[in-house]
Amino acid sequence: IVHTCGSCSYTQIEVLEKLPAEGTTTITVGSLTGVKPGDTIMVPVSIANNGDDDEWNDNGTGLTGLTLNFKYDPTVLTYKAAQQVREGLANMAMTRPGSAATQGDIPFVFDNTDPDNTDGKFLNLRFVVASTAPDGDYAIDLTVVTAKNNNVVIPTVAEDGIVTVYALGDKPTNDYIFRRQKY
Repeated sequence: IVHTCGSCSYTQIEVLEKLPAEGTTTITVGSLTGVKPGDTIMVPVSIANNGDDDEWNDNGTGLTGLTLNFKYDPTVLTYKAAQQVREGLANMAMTRPGSAATQGDIPFVFDNTDPDNTDGKFLNLRFVVASTAPDGDYAIDLTVVTAKNNNVVIPTVAEDGIVTVYALGDKPTNDYIFRRQKY
């Protein structure tokens, strides 16, 4: 968008982020607030508009393959494990779970022979927040490497999550924080 002042001819160019088309398959990493250094946290990952045959969805077929990559600051977050949750992608197998050996850059692969069009939470990522983590917002960046229905690429939007650490912290504001609880 270009704005030009009528009095002084000053021109300002404003770049607007292009929003995904309504109904586009979207994978979202949850955001957590009220996290303290030393906490063990569960970060949810969910999918929406995954092939529900409704008027708002361009992907009427669902997915047979999905490859994701999560990047984060390994000096603040230490990846421990993942738990597949079968609300979304209910029929897909997690054939390549992320590995704690690749801290900071964790890949996941989900596969199925038949298309899966279920929506909802499909993954919980467990991290430990460093005991020396300073206050701040720490991104968990999501890249959708591939989203397919057999050999057809399905356009997919990735929404990153944020973990907000407060050393003196407020009371946690979500259900995904577990202190001293074994997983």
